[in-house]
Amino acid sequence: MEVTNVAKTGVVGLLRGAKQGKTLLLRADMDALEQTELNDIGYRSLHEGKMHACGHDGHTAMLMVTAKILAKYRAQIDGNIKFVFQPNEETAGALDMIKEGILESPRVDAAFGLHLWTPLESGKLVLWLAQQWQAMRSLS
Repeated sequence: MEVTNVAKTGVVGLLRGAKQGKTLLLRADMDALEQTELNDIGYRSLHEGKMHACGHDGHTAMLMVTAKILAKYRAQIDGNIKFVFQPNEETAGALDMIKEGILESPRVDAAFGLHLWTPLESGKLVLWLAQQWQAMRSLS
């Protein structure tokens, strides 16, 4: 996998399939937030005043496992998959990465992101289709 650092602490992994085809972008946010963790648990943040408050560590783990699994099937993939680990979700992380060209070389045809949501019953999935996609494309 080709790996590039983007927007200071962002990371993009590009998996090129065995055959030509479209490019899919899969995105997860990965930054910690400036909040103090109040829980006394084994996976508590080691850095006082910083924590993965809304599941960013889970998002990163899920995308890493997805990349690991799909890399094993590279010979069966038509096209490319970009694995985007986005920093700074709460302000300008995505925009910074777009300005640095993550939607190009190869050009992204579709993008999917994910976010953990604790009120959702286990085993259920909610899809939110963003019409902002066209607006994002116009920034690149």
